[in-house]
Amino acid sequence: MLKIQQMRFAACMATSLEVGIFIWNMKNVAAIHPLRIRK
Repeated sequence: MLKIQQMRFAACMATSLEVGIFIWNMKNVAAIHPLRIRK
């Protein structure tokens, strides 16, 4: 039971990290290409 919970926690952390990096990249793209986002 404990190992399954740890694996789920690790999966959640990895997913949130990927989402955070994705959002950070989108913010950088929006900062670099504001005209493309405003279309």
